[in-house]
Amino acid sequence: MTLRGRFADVPGAAGEHLRAVAHEHGVLAARHTSDGTVTYGAELRGLVFRHESRQGDDADDPGESAGAAAAHAVHAWAAAHGVTVTIDRTDTTCLDDITIRRRNRRAG
Repeated sequence: MTLRGRFADVPGAAGEHLRAVAHEHGVLAARHTSDGTVTYGAELRGLVFRHESRQGDDADDPGESAGAAAAHAVHAWAAAHGVTVTIDRTDTTCLDDITIRRRNRRAG
């Protein structure tokens, strides 16, 4: 699950702190984890939240359920850091639907 959004309200002290640690939240830190990973730049405009959510077979709509869990997690992260964020776009990928193509390696 990947959520793309924006910082909506960044009070002074919270913004200073987030800018100071922005180097820890660059694209190279991006991971899909159960806790979620936030990446953003020091300008504090856009952010990307990556979240791994495992849904059981009993979920009515696994994508919707995963989206709700990820949205809750990103808003909890924002609240913990004293900021407000908006979510503009949500992308869901079911790993069961991914086909892995292996290269055909020929001995030669």
